[in-house]
Amino acid sequence: MHKNLLEIAKIDFEMIKEVTATYHEKALKSKEVGFFQIGDLLLSVVAVKELNQLTLSKFSHYLRYFNFRIFSSCLATQKERRDYENGTKF
Repeated sequence: MHKNLLEIAKIDFEMIKEVTATYHEKALKSKEVGFFQIGDLLLSVVAVKELNQLTLSKFSHYLRYFNFRIFSSCLATQKERRDYENGTKF
């Protein structure tokens, strides 16, 4: 079995391979993803030509899906950060 660098470094992690969209607690559609969860950190290894607002927006939605706090100011608009800090769902 192939070991990745996290396993070699003995870092506890969970691989997340799928997310499921739900509406009113009913599963609608699943999507294949490739995330590593390391404690409170969500890591996505992807190749992009340019880190643009669309890419950042998609990743910020995954952060909210997994109930992660958005730490980087570039991942959310001012209103989203304010709503998040006030506990308002967005």
